[in-house]
Amino acid sequence: MSAAPSRGGSTGHAIDTLAEIFAAVEHCRYAWPALYDPALPPVGETRDAVNLYRGRLATMGAAGAAQLLTHVGRRGAALRATGE
Repeated sequence: MSAAPSRGGSTGHAIDTLAEIFAAVEHCRYAWPALYDPALPPVGETRDAVNLYRGRLATMGAAGAAQLLTHVGRRGAALRATGE
């Protein structure tokens, strides 16, 4: 999975991140539900792979959300400073 292009915390960056996630799983859409399947085996290679990808998705999502919220926070502060 390649890094999503950076658009400086904009909403575009969030869309880029989602596009990367869906591009990565497009070739095996049938596998997408397995990432959040509560019936996965408790141990083993499958569980390890799922945990790896869950972690990667969570990291990407958290980074994208943090950048977006930072951007929104700066924009809101700028608007408050100008009285808009």
